[in-house]
Amino acid sequence: MPSVDPTPLLVVAFLGVVLVVVLITWVRMPAFLALATGSLAVGLGARMPLPDIPRAFQSGVGDTLGFVAMVIGLGTVIGKLLAESGGAAVVSNALIRLMGERRLDWAMMLSGFMFDLRSMPWVIQVITYVFPARYFVSLLQTLFLAGNVWSVILPNAAVLAVFAAVLLALAVRLTRKRIG
Repeated sequence: MPSVDPTPLLVVAFLGVVLVVVLITWVRMPAFLALATGSLAVGLGARMPLPDIPRAFQSGVGDTLGFVAMVIGLGTVIGKLLAESGGAAVVSNALIRLMGERRLDWAMMLSGFMFDLRSMPWVIQVITYVFPARYFVSLLQTLFLAGNVWSVILPNAAVLAVFAAVLLALAVRLTRKRIG
C-alpha cells in the first residue's frame, strides 16, 4: 500500500479552522453554523463524496456530545454516592486542609462542584435559586439518573425558559439603548 502525504489534508484542516474563526469573529455567524460551514469546506477540500460530509459531521458531533454526556452522568452518580456515604465531608475537609484556611472559599467552591446541592447548608441552597445552573444541573441529573420524570423536567425547563426570556429582554433593551 503506497504511503499518502498528509500535508494537503493538514492544510485543508488548518484552512477550515481559519474559516470557522473568520465566520464567527468577522462575519458574526452563529458558532454552530460556522462549524457546519467549516466542516462542509473541509469535507469538500478533502475530496469527500458530498453525501458522506453530513454523516461525518453528524458522527463527529454525536461522538463528542455523547462523551460529554457520559462524563456528566458518571460525575453525577459518583457525586451522589459520595454525598450519601459521608465521603463528601471527608473530601471537603481534605480540600480545606490542602488549600489552607486562607483559600477556604476556593475549597468550598471546588467541593460544591462535586456534590449534590441538598447536602449543602440551607442558606446556600436558598441563594442558588437565582442561578440558572441550579435548574440545569437538576434537569441533567434527572435525565441521567431517572430518565423521563416529567414532574422534575418540566418545572426546571420552565424556570430556564423564564431566565432565558428575561436575559434576552434585558440584552435587547441594553443593546437598543447603546445603538439608538
